[in-house]
Amino acid sequence: MKGLAFLPLVVVFSLLGAVSAFLITYEECRRHCPDRKFALRIALKTAGIAFVFLSSITTIVLLLLARIY
Repeated sequence: MKGLAFLPLVVVFSLLGAVSAFLITYEECRRHCPDRKFALRIALKTAGIAFVFLSSITTIVLLLLARIY
């Protein structure tokens, strides 16, 4: 892969991971906290962190693999 041709793949899978993290966190927080706004805020923060983490790690790994091969 030349350049950042894999970027759309990184974005798609990072978004899937972030949505999964949001849904899991929201369900757990909603079950344990009576305040839905608090649960939503925590779930959005978790989804944002998951997106940044997954996209960063995937980009680094793919760049390293492209350099090796």
